[in-house]
Amino acid sequence: MASNQRITAKQIAFADNVASGMTLSDAYRQVYNAENMKAATVHSTACVLATNPKVATRVQSKIAEFEQNKRITVLSNRVKVLNKLNTLMDDVKMPGAVQLNAAIWLGKTDALFTDVVDNPLTNRDLETIDKEITDRLAQLDKERATAKHEAKQAKAQANPPRLVSNG
Repeated sequence: MASNQRITAKQIAFADNVASGMTLSDAYRQVYNAENMKAATVHSTACVLATNPKVATRVQSKIAEFEQNKRITVLSNRVKVLNKLNTLMDDVKMPGAVQLNAAIWLGKTDALFTDVVDNPLTNRDLETIDKEITDRLAQLDKERATAKHEAKQAKAQANPPRLVSNG
């Protein structure tokens, strides 16, 4: 393709399909007549087409456009939710529980309430962890040995040796 040629309608359709999430092969099949082509041929042809600078630029611009539209939608939805929460919180006709709930959700959206968990175990090095595990295993071994010994003593007390008389 000469550098002064414009991107074709089929290339635009292919690029738009790729940008929307289709695989290269599926995008190619949807736009071009690939009915009699082997899967490997479709794939390689689609890869070559995707590397065409005009097609690649179109894919990137469409992806950027989709991302921008998503950001706009998210922002719009956020504004709607915040407006609704403000309305509920400020509406004196609303029950107190509804107003309080709206205030809590507004606070959460601005990270006014954060759950901080102080976990002293998170800043330990491997040597400390290894020593703690070794110590705990040794303690369990002692406990098991003690339990075995106590069980043996209990059994011995429950079944004292019998004296046999020769009589």
